[in-house]
Amino acid sequence: MQYVRIVLQTIAGIGIICVVSYYIPVVILPMFYLYWKVGDYYRMSARELQRMETISRAGVAHAFNEAVTGVCTIRAFGAQSQWESRAYHVCDINHRYFFYLRMIAEWFSIRVIWMSTFIVFAFLMLIIFASGSLSASMAGLGVTTIIAVSSSLGMVVTTITEFDVNMTSVERLQKYSDLPSGK
Repeated sequence: MQYVRIVLQTIAGIGIICVVSYYIPVVILPMFYLYWKVGDYYRMSARELQRMETISRAGVAHAFNEAVTGVCTIRAFGAQSQWESRAYHVCDINHRYFFYLRMIAEWFSIRVIWMSTFIVFAFLMLIIFASGSLSASMAGLGVTTIIAVSSSLGMVVTTITEFDVNMTSVERLQKYSDLPSGK
């Protein structure tokens, strides 16, 4: 429900901005395209990293389960150091994918902020160049609205991409449900 509210707020804000400055669609439409392309690039990479992180997390759970169920055997044979190094190795692999996933999310966040800043800058330049034909109240309305719209647009793009990335869990469940049952 909140997502629908943000989308409607963004559309209404773009309408207000277009009333204030007729030239802003010349800037906003190419920026929509850039938002979409950067989001696609992020989505493809993040989706695969999410899959790898989830698979490696299953390895951590499996290693932990083996260690807990076989703790008596591990102690009896004095293999604590071997199991400890294995646990560190499995956790390091999982943390590596997790770190890469967070790193690419920050990369995407920075790109969205840069694009939003460019939209605000372009609108401010249009306001400055059209200062003779615009009243101060309309310019103020446009500036406050463009800041809100750029923030909302960033949230919309981020929400869409995060939703798509998190759908890997559903894909994985579908994959497991299609496997033949072991009887």
